[in-house]
Amino acid sequence: MKTWSYLEFTDLIESKTILGEAWEGALALETDSRKSLKDKIFVALEGENFDGHDFVQQAADSGARGILVHKKNDSLYKELKASICIIQVPNTLETLQTMARNYRKKNKFWMAAISGSQGKTSAREFCFQMLEFCGVKAFRSPKSFNNHLGLPLTILMADADTEALVLEMGMNHLGELKALSQIAEPDMVGLTCVGRSHLGPMGGYENVLLGKAEIYEAAPGKTHLYNLDQPDILDMQKNWGSHASAQFSFSNHNSEADVFFKVIEETDRSFFIKGHILDYPFKKTEVPLSGAFHAQNLALGALIAVKSPYQIEPAKILESFIELRAPKGRTQWVENSDGFKVFFDAYNANPDSMEAFLRSLESMAGDKILILGEMLELGKESEVLHQELFRRLSDLKLKQIVYIGSNHLHFKESYMGGAPFLTHHEVNQELAQQVYAFLAKGDLVALKASRGIKLDQFLQYWNIQTDVF
Repeated sequence: MKTWSYLEFTDLIESKTILGEAWEGALALETDSRKSLKDKIFVALEGENFDGHDFVQQAADSGARGILVHKKNDSLYKELKASICIIQVPNTLETLQTMARNYRKKNKFWMAAISGSQGKTSAREFCFQMLEFCGVKAFRSPKSFNNHLGLPLTILMADADTEALVLEMGMNHLGELKALSQIAEPDMVGLTCVGRSHLGPMGGYENVLLGKAEIYEAAPGKTHLYNLDQPDILDMQKNWGSHASAQFSFSNHNSEADVFFKVIEETDRSFFIKGHILDYPFKKTEVPLSGAFHAQNLALGALIAVKSPYQIEPAKILESFIELRAPKGRTQWVENSDGFKVFFDAYNANPDSMEAFLRSLESMAGDKILILGEMLELGKESEVLHQELFRRLSDLKLKQIVYIGSNHLHFKESYMGGAPFLTHHEVNQELAQQVYAFLAKGDLVALKASRGIKLDQFLQYWNIQTDVF
């Protein structure tokens, strides 16, 4: 993780006033006042529900040796500057973004950027793991740092000798991917897929398409990667492919793609593919990941790796698959001592990712208890899309269903299956214990929802110690 000398840090800041003496040595960045700030640079950010400037004194008391601020507080800063370096800027967030842009240009990282309605964190993680396995000094954020703050922080976390930086870019409004691209200026860009996510904030699916296309629009003269399985992405290729310096493709169904991974078998904890990476064909190969839908993310990750400037052989990429691991909170098996199995995938949810999850669940063995939560940010289409989900559940063979969400009463109206069910507007201890009493040795408990529904609380109430986020 990158640490900063005083000169290296301040040289990246274009407009600043410095109070106090320069710090000695190299310090890490931190934006969260709840974490350890000893020997760190605390960045005071201002948001809708918080203001880091309220914690400047706390940061100093906790051992921070540098503080980046934009609000004035002359009396406090005069008192603190005797023991700490205070850097005043016009806006701390915009300063971080400018610093990231300057740092990226100075070090000339090779950079790939991934977006998509689902699977972008997994694709980023798989690509990073492949690059590392193949001997490339790669970096990616350990979390889903994919917005106007997380993306510049990811760049600023990368050591100066990093060779490859794999970024993910998130979006919930028009113009966001274009702005993130202007900060990062990636060398290679690609979308996992485009689906029905963030429909509320985006104002409908047409705007989702416009917003996702920005990753290609904002990358003229760069390498574009296109998913041949998605008609909407093929339309983007027609519009923006000619602006690319090069374009390549991936697919799970079209063997004309540069990277073609066809799923031929799926089990609880792995799936098997065959296909080719460029002109290198391969036969049945195991991927130790749950959920065959990961094949799409895997194909994009492999395409980035093989088309990176590091001359990675396709055979080496295939060799890396046996060590791949999914990111936390996504298709994660959670161990426990009570004899039932827990399959946790509750970091995010939209209608398309929910359907992919249910298809994989159908292929799994055992008596199944399905715990689902509301799919958030679907806007005016939420009611219809949830009704479709509830009817879809009627086709599944389940031992029990639990549904959590503000629309839980609609579940009873739309679900036509025969499994017993429980519903509630939120997770609570009484409900968790009620579900727990129903579980038996050998059962499979599968959890899927948007993260805001907090399905991880079931595990906490069941005293299952795990780190899913």
